[in-house]
Amino acid sequence: MRYFTHAFAFVVLGLVAVGCASATRFDSISVRGSENFRREVSNSLTLLKTKSPSFYATITNNVAVVRTGARVEIEIHTDAKPARLLLPASVPTDSTIWRAGVIAHFAYHSHLYRQFLLDHAGIQCVPYNEFRWRDAEKRCLEFQLGALRDLGAPAGEFARAQSEPHTIENTNPTHP
Repeated sequence: MRYFTHAFAFVVLGLVAVGCASATRFDSISVRGSENFRREVSNSLTLLKTKSPSFYATITNNVAVVRTGARVEIEIHTDAKPARLLLPASVPTDSTIWRAGVIAHFAYHSHLYRQFLLDHAGIQCVPYNEFRWRDAEKRCLEFQLGALRDLGAPAGEFARAQSEPHTIENTNPTHP
């Protein structure tokens, strides 16, 4: 029995250690993923924190976790807690500034969602157009472009932000 107890404790401690190895804390944000992913996201957050503190504050107030995902996606909680942001592992064309802009854009979706809940006490279901489509998407793009401006992004990254399929689709007047 003693052997089983020690073996169980070793396995549990081993799992805790492995779990800790794949997460990094950056102020209030937990960054989860490979070492390279955590470094890239931390570099982007550092850039935002040092060059764009007001944008950084909005991000840290509205995103609790940044982790790897198959695509860029924001997981917003219905209870108004800060969201989880999923980002794919970076591709060679993604600069630190670009990733910072993407983080800013999707954090603003969470901000709009949470702000709607604050402004409309008692309402539990936020309409998509308040945080996702058309005008909301344009506001998220403006937020992203503002962060890119603060960070000194090259012109190509502004053009890329405005031509992203996500932005084009969600600002389309015929979109639901």
